[in-house]
Amino acid sequence: FFFSTARRRMPRPSDPARAAATDMMWDALAETTKPRSFRDLLERIGREGNPVDVTEHMAHTHCEGLRSWARPEEVEAAWGEADGARAWATELVRTAVAVVEAASRATVFRFGGKVVLPCSGCCTPYATCSHGTVAVTRWTTNQAAETGLGEGVHRLTRMLEVTTAALSWDAVSTDALAEAIAGELRREGDDPRSALVALLDVVGDAAMAVCPRASHLAIVVLSQCATRRRGATLCALPPNRVLHSVRLLLQDISTRVFNNQCIVEERFGVIELINACPLLHALAEHPRWREHRSIVCEVAVFVPHLVHATHVCDGENDAPLSDYRKLNHPELRRASVLVDFDRDLVERRPMSFAACAFLEILAHFHHKGLQVASHPFPGEGRVADLINSYVDRPQDAEYKGWLADVLGGDRQFRYGIDIAHAIAANLPPPRIPTDALLRGHLERHAQRCALPGCSATSARVDDSAAADARPRPLRICSGSCEGLARYCCPQHQKAHWRIHKRHCARRASPASHRA
Repeated sequence: FFFSTARRRMPRPSDPARAAATDMMWDALAETTKPRSFRDLLERIGREGNPVDVTEHMAHTHCEGLRSWARPEEVEAAWGEADGARAWATELVRTAVAVVEAASRATVFRFGGKVVLPCSGCCTPYATCSHGTVAVTRWTTNQAAETGLGEGVHRLTRMLEVTTAALSWDAVSTDALAEAIAGELRREGDDPRSALVALLDVVGDAAMAVCPRASHLAIVVLSQCATRRRGATLCALPPNRVLHSVRLLLQDISTRVFNNQCIVEERFGVIELINACPLLHALAEHPRWREHRSIVCEVAVFVPHLVHATHVCDGENDAPLSDYRKLNHPELRRASVLVDFDRDLVERRPMSFAACAFLEILAHFHHKGLQVASHPFPGEGRVADLINSYVDRPQDAEYKGWLADVLGGDRQFRYGIDIAHAIAANLPPPRIPTDALLRGHLERHAQRCALPGCSATSARVDDSAAADARPRPLRICSGSCEGLARYCCPQHQKAHWRIHKRHCARRASPASHRA
């Protein structure tokens, strides 16, 4: 991506011989910077480097395009086993902690607003966008080096790029990596902590200002782990910190999605929303999430805006993702949906997909015990009043019927119209269909034994500790976690209790265990 963009921006020599020599130089540089193997890439990330070097710009392309050149057996050899995956997760924690600490110091003394680092691969669209809504400070190489952020952010971004690429690769078994990121990691001289907690800090105020690309990728990793190992992920996430980080994320995304003067920022924000959907959906199953009801307003506000932005431009804003990548912006060209949804549907209509997915999230919130429709919305009365303007019920509404126009074109989106009608009428939303955008994808991964290392699912039990190998559903925990953890046998529940007991306040009685 970097070299193709540089080729377009550099003046091409008029002399044919010089032009041919220039092409040969770029091709040779691209080939020489390409890692020899996956292990070579990991070694390069671990080495010290200058993020302003042209070869370091190309390093982002190699990390993001891992599936295009690396061999699956190499990735499985490095991360297929628990030791290798745990070592990578531990290094990810160390790098993230160092970046967050440096960002906190820099935020206090160095700048106000957003920062653009010298390496364009570590930035998001506002680095080159002239219609941005936030104040931007461009740092030189020396400024980045003085704060210790230049190299640290560059390394953290590459580590997260490799992690997201591996977790979204169907040809590679990365369950060990997801378990290592969600599990506890003991660092020398420090208390055990999960890599997910360190990634939450990357989405904090200070870190988001100086490493926006890393913050975006951190949310993707959280969503991927919530998809693959939901029970272990939610058990590892402190409720106060995760809700605070998600709130900051949604507020930051809203500055891009609501910026209708810049199509680059708007479309990058839509991609961020889609990548965050699994995490938002999973939060409803956290035992203490109802203590933070304000998240409902921050989710609901995106629905009318996405519908409005799609309808007012006659669907032009809902262009395929392939059109996003054709824009001459390297940051937007690198943005992609990294969570395993229906690829064809997301590729064709990303903005409508995001609107329907957020309606499904609101319905999921309601089914988990929160009255979404009657929830107060600042300046709009209730959430029901906010959605009511875009459905068919009010005859005098300015935007009457817009939601049906946007979501009625595809059969997969039509259940979102029923959810919107129910919320607008202050009624319970209908049951979410099993083939819904989020539920159909997430439930395929959620029905797994919570014990790390066990591959048993609700349809298959293949562990020798089970009484027999016949297919049967998993047993849910009878504690106060409300079914957050599921197990294939009592032995695995006992083995996981050391970790799970911190998130399951009430111990189950012996009779409940036997039941």
